[in-house]
Amino acid sequence: QGGFTFTKDFGVPGTVSAQNITSDMETGLGGWTDGEILRAFREGVRRDGTALFPMMPYTSFRQMSDEDAKSVVAYLRTLPPVKNKVPERKLDFPVNLLIKSVPQPLDGPVSSPDPSDHIAYGKYLVTIAGCEECHTPHDDHGQLLPGMSYAGGWEMKGPWGLVVPPNITPDSQTYMGRATKAEFIARVKSFESI
Repeated sequence: QGGFTFTKDFGVPGTVSAQNITSDMETGLGGWTDGEILRAFREGVRRDGTALFPMMPYTSFRQMSDEDAKSVVAYLRTLPPVKNKVPERKLDFPVNLLIKSVPQPLDGPVSSPDPSDHIAYGKYLVTIAGCEECHTPHDDHGQLLPGMSYAGGWEMKGPWGLVVPPNITPDSQTYMGRATKAEFIARVKSFESI
């Protein structure tokens, strides 16, 4: 139903609220076409033509295969409608102008890699999940630090406290560098019931 608002306390240059993505006709996606939903979450363009703030990871979701993207839309259509109008976005200058240049149209169809190619398929899943965004340190302007992909250490402060994602590179000093395949799978699956 959306509504959680990110402010400067989260490092956002203004205020951005999570949108209502239920099937409510007035305040959610109920009146949107499938194409409008796909364009929003894969290209970063809202129904009214304005750019979404890239906190919505459309720069990652654009790599999602056409088939998987259509499945996301099909699932969203099953959500019961919840009427919840969220606050309008208010971005500070010059971000309110710069944001217009972030969305990019897809170049063409996007296919999923063969699931039997574990490395290519793993890269696909890590990309569309946005793992790099959280597991990479950021500079003072919110940009990912070059050469530090997946190295962890980005301090995310919120009402829940401080969260520091770990280094998930295969560095020998990290869990990922020491864990066996079975241990890694067990750790990831331990969150299934949460």
